[in-house]
Amino acid sequence: MTAGRGLTHAKLFPDSFLRAGGSLEILQLWVNLPARLKLTEPRYVGLQGPNIPQFELDAGRVRVALTAGKAFEREGAIPTLVDITMMTVGLDEHHLAEVDDSRGDDVGLTAELPTVLLLGHAEPFGEPIVSHGPLVMKTQGEIRQAIRDYQASLFA
Repeated sequence: MTAGRGLTHAKLFPDSFLRAGGSLEILQLWVNLPARLKLTEPRYVGLQGPNIPQFELDAGRVRVALTAGKAFEREGAIPTLVDITMMTVGLDEHHLAEVDDSRGDDVGLTAELPTVLLLGHAEPFGEPIVSHGPLVMKTQGEIRQAIRDYQASLFA
């Protein structure tokens, strides 16, 4: 979901799920936009598991589901407005996890048990961040304006 210049959303579930229940997993991540993109057109992408590019590494011991961005010379399912990558990584065997800026972009992982982790990265914007509830802007004045816009039903 790209909130851009304003997007109101609600989680809607099928009647069958509301009546009988069942298994449900939802992951919703909110990513800030740089000031130059704050008022971009709102957009929503409903994405189901089978539509996320999935591939294996390390002779099948590592499974990657690439939701957004680019990794391992592949493209994620959701196009992004900024350089951001988001994926889940499943590990079956022991791997080493090490984050060291001096090693460039490589990250190694270790799991003592079968593990699924969420891995995301992006370049920092280097801009101030002010938030109020789900609103994220650069200044208090921009937050006040966003609240006025919401109250005036200007969000999509």
